[in-house]
Amino acid sequence: MPTNPFGPVRGLSVWSLVRPNVAETVQDDPGYGQDPARTIPVDLSTMSTRQLRVLSNALYRDLDTKAPPFGTCAHYQDVSEELKLRETEAAQHLGKSTSFRDNPLRSRFELFSDGDLVGTLTYTLRAGHLTLQKTLVTDDIYQAELEADLIRRALLNAHRRRLAVRPYCPQTRQFLNDHPQFRSLVPRH
Repeated sequence: MPTNPFGPVRGLSVWSLVRPNVAETVQDDPGYGQDPARTIPVDLSTMSTRQLRVLSNALYRDLDTKAPPFGTCAHYQDVSEELKLRETEAAQHLGKSTSFRDNPLRSRFELFSDGDLVGTLTYTLRAGHLTLQKTLVTDDIYQAELEADLIRRALLNAHRRRLAVRPYCPQTRQFLNDHPQFRSLVPRH
């Protein structure tokens, strides 16, 4: 088996050990997303966050088929872990530490800032559809920033859980208009 010329790399998948020079041109590849096995780079830290999100969406679409290509699940987990790591690092750079959790007993997502509840997003979950109903944020100073953070995390949670999103909340609909990368979560009727 060939060895990795770059040494051990965190998040390295089996496929990238077999093909160490995979995806040196991720951004401009016209076949991007069609064969994710050939577009996974050896070191995910070299990709931008936007490229990781695009790759995550492509892998998700491939996982949603009857027979996903071999290794797609492992690649999706690697990309998801890298995105989660970046999310954690970005939160540490902010002055306040924020945390997010799903509270299924109250059917809401909750956002905490320095241990205090600062925002909620209520939902219903039925038959693989997550209906986002109402966003409430208590902090007036950072309201727009906290709303966007809460909605983004809720959508990423839905993406990880492979749920379709129904955005009844006006703030969520506005967020989806401003961030087209999340529109693939909303089913077309």
